[in-house]
Amino acid sequence: MFDFNRLVARILIAGLFACAGMALGCEGHSPSAPSQSSAGQSTAALTVTTISPSSGVPDGGTAVAVSGSGFQTGASLTIGGIATSVIVESSTTIVARTAAHATGTVDVVVTNRDGRSAALTGGYTYASDPLVPPPVVMSISPSIGSTGGATPVVITGTGFQRAGYQSGVLVTLGDAVISPLYANSTTIWAEVPAHAPGQVDVVVTNWDGQTGRLSGAYTFALPESFDFNGNWQSDDHDGPPVRFTIQNDGLASVGCGTATTRTFSPPIPVSNGEFSFSGDDGVAFSGRIVSPSIARGTISMAPCIPMTWYAAKQ
Repeated sequence: MFDFNRLVARILIAGLFACAGMALGCEGHSPSAPSQSSAGQSTAALTVTTISPSSGVPDGGTAVAVSGSGFQTGASLTIGGIATSVIVESSTTIVARTAAHATGTVDVVVTNRDGRSAALTGGYTYASDPLVPPPVVMSISPSIGSTGGATPVVITGTGFQRAGYQSGVLVTLGDAVISPLYANSTTIWAEVPAHAPGQVDVVVTNWDGQTGRLSGAYTFALPESFDFNGNWQSDDHDGPPVRFTIQNDGLASVGCGTATTRTFSPPIPVSNGEFSFSGDDGVAFSGRIVSPSIARGTISMAPCIPMTWYAAKQ
């Protein structure tokens, strides 16, 4: 079983650097600094060369990156004569969300604070059937989690982040909204919040408003309904794996690597999927069952490395 927090942290850091590079238009290098006026504004020639994607739905909300030169701080952007909400800007790139507009092909215009403007004629198309396909949700794993939340899940499919700067893809499970820890075009890593028991749809929504749905794919269940008796083991990313055994709905033993460090007689009861032990010698171990196959918790017990762990039922 992987350590979900550490895996996502490594991927997230790499992904954020990649997205930042795309948003700034820096294909492996920093853009050259434009010439500056005495007021600190760019005096380079103002041009609008591309917009990506070049089409979106009439309802608006599509994230677009406009490239060119000579953009000043505070520059405005209109698409089809309607002002957009600018998200990120530099002297060569403006990232924004489109406003609602009737279908058709329209001009993209950047206007600097000094009054200069430049246009990309017919650069953007509002289409009822956009050229970019909607996201498709294929699976979620695990498909069952605790009503208390905190279950790490991996959602797979296609079209989640159709452009690298679109980091705002959202996931809903029933009426619970999730901001993913990380997402790329085919995979979303997220942590499920608390929710009432029941079966719910998994819905992925891209920035352009298009959605993908997997009906009834995830079930919130009361943790006491899980069969958590058996042997559990964490990953060994930072040291010996954490191992523990639950018997007759009680924590019977815990240890690291091949050694059993502590046994409990009678076993420590597991209540609502949770258990905890703290000894006078500083030994501490606590955990929570978040799905039929995943548990998480903390440990401070030699020879274990004090840490937050994720474990899988063996």
